[in-house]
Amino acid sequence: MSFFFGTILEKQVLLASDRMYYYGDEVIIGHSKIHKINKSTFLTFGGDSFAGDEIFKIIRDLCPGPIKLWELEGSLRRCISKQALSFWTERVLGNSEIVTFHKERDLPLASNILFGGLDLGDHPFLASLFDGGSFEIQVYTRPAVSFISANSPDVRPNGPEVTEEVRKKIREFLKVAMGESEKRQRELAKQMLPGIIGYVSQHDKFVSSAGDLIFIHGGGSELFTFGMGRWRRMMEKISLYRQSIYEWVERQKRLNREKWQYRKEDLAEQRKKRQERWQAGVDRLFNRFFGV
Repeated sequence: MSFFFGTILEKQVLLASDRMYYYGDEVIIGHSKIHKINKSTFLTFGGDSFAGDEIFKIIRDLCPGPIKLWELEGSLRRCISKQALSFWTERVLGNSEIVTFHKERDLPLASNILFGGLDLGDHPFLASLFDGGSFEIQVYTRPAVSFISANSPDVRPNGPEVTEEVRKKIREFLKVAMGESEKRQRELAKQMLPGIIGYVSQHDKFVSSAGDLIFIHGGGSELFTFGMGRWRRMMEKISLYRQSIYEWVERQKRLNREKWQYRKEDLAEQRKKRQERWQAGVDRLFNRFFGV
């Protein structure tokens, strides 16, 4: 349950998403759906929130640093698709409680992911994957290309007129933004793009008018929240700061575990070599004195 889109500009990428979540039967409009994969790559998702969170973790763990596009179009692409599909098949579709919950509430059981930013060479890109059979990843690199979650007819309940209106509004933004400075592009996006999510929310009960824009560029990233009060925006910034600390701590724990595992393997290998050397010495002495 979500609406999002992404657009590639000359030197930066923007992602936009609403903020509606379902927790059981409760609708919550609060937490951002934009998540940090690494310092130059961010992700947003629609559909089932449990699936979105878990697939985000899969991608985050596979992409600890800036992404190499040739890997994303090759081995990394296959690895992400395989793990996402395995999770979706076994832990979502294979969970009768999740399937029944969605059927009883007429909620679409789907997951759709969009991530993007700058690759290792600072080239802007977007990548999308949906649960349309295999979680195949589509990669986009051309400036002025946009991806809209409404592109998936299995997920969006709206007619083509809503999607076309969204496309029209994005084209209007690109018409005035392309060729401008990165800073000016961000200013124009803050003025023109929040209204897109507000428009969709009027036609889709699963989309909130509140949302976020994030800009990923060479200098880092900038998050812009709209449709929420000043106090809630401040609390959100505090929450994001706490989340970044938590992610750093978890990353350090993972690295420490990996180092310890490597150390254990190294010690085991050293012990094995010592035992082999000792056994070889015993064999030599035995041969010398007994002539065997």
